[in-house]
Amino acid sequence: MNIFQLAGVLLFQVAGQAEPVDDDTRVMEIFISGDACISIYTHLCPSDNTRPMALDILWQMWQRGRSISKRDWTLLRVAVVACVNDVYYGRLFFGDPETQQVLWDCDVRPSDATFLALKAKAPIYVKKAVWENCSTSLRHSSTWATVNYIEGQRESQRRAGMERRGSLAGLGQQGQGLPESLPAIRLLMREMEVAVREEDYAAAARIRDHPWMRLAEDINMHRSIGYYEQADKLMADLSRLIEAHESAVGREYEARLTAQHAARAALDELLRRQDTQDVASGSGGGNSAASAQQQRGQPPHGEEVQQQNESTKRD
Repeated sequence: MNIFQLAGVLLFQVAGQAEPVDDDTRVMEIFISGDACISIYTHLCPSDNTRPMALDILWQMWQRGRSISKRDWTLLRVAVVACVNDVYYGRLFFGDPETQQVLWDCDVRPSDATFLALKAKAPIYVKKAVWENCSTSLRHSSTWATVNYIEGQRESQRRAGMERRGSLAGLGQQGQGLPESLPAIRLLMREMEVAVREEDYAAAARIRDHPWMRLAEDINMHRSIGYYEQADKLMADLSRLIEAHESAVGREYEARLTAQHAARAALDELLRRQDTQDVASGSGGGNSAASAQQQRGQPPHGEEVQQQNESTKRD
C-alpha cells in the first residue's frame, strides 16, 4: 500500500465458492481511501507503532457499550444495501447474540463496516439486487487487470533490474539508485521523524507532501513491484530537481555576498572621502582668517605688533 496515496480496493466474493478463484469468478469491487483504508490495513498487518485512528476509538467506545449490555451492542452482521451513482451504502445491525434478534441498526460506509466486521468477526452481506447489478467476472474487474499488468511486467523488469544491479561494482553503488542516498531526501526524512516524535503532525504532513518526498515514494513503489527501469527514470528526475534547486540557492547566495561586498566597498569609499575633506578644511583654517582680516582693512596680527613697536620708538 502506498501510504502517501492512502487508497485501496475491497474485493468481495460469494462465501463458499469453489477454489481456486479463476478469471470467471464473480466479484464486487469497492474502492476505499483515508482512515478506513489505513485502519483495515493496520488490522490485517498490525504494527506496535500504530497510533489509534478514529475507527479504533469508535471500537473502544463500542466495547465499553458491550460490557454494559451485550444484548444491545453486539454486532450481528453488516450489509451493503444499495449503490447509487457508483456510491455504496451499508448498514450495521446490532442485537442479541443468543437469539440473533436485531434490536437496532444504522447507516455506515461499507469501508467502515468492513473494518468493524473484521474486528468483531461478524459476517458481511451484500443485497442480492446490488450484487447482481454491480458484480462482474474477475477477468473484467479493474483489480484483475491491474494484477495481470503488474505480473506481466514484473518478470521482465526484474530481469532488467538484476542485470543493472549486476553491473554495479559493490553494495555501496547499489544504494546510489535509492532516494535515501540523496542528502536532501535524508534530511527531509530526519525532519519528518522529529516532527512525528514531537507529535507536530502538521509539520510532518507538510514534509510528507513535499514534491521530493512524493517522488521518492513513487520510486520506492516502482522498485517494490519490479519496475526498475521506470524507477531509474524517476530517480534521475529527482536528482535533477534537487540539483537545480541547490544550484539556484547557491547562485542566490553568491549574488547576495557580492552585493554585500559592493555595499561595504561603497561605504568605505564614502568614509574615506569624508575624512579627506575634513583634513583639508582643518589645514586651511589659518589662511582663511588672514584673508578675512585683509579684506576688512585690518593688518594681520604680526604687522599690528610691528606698528606698535615703531610707535613706541617715536615716543
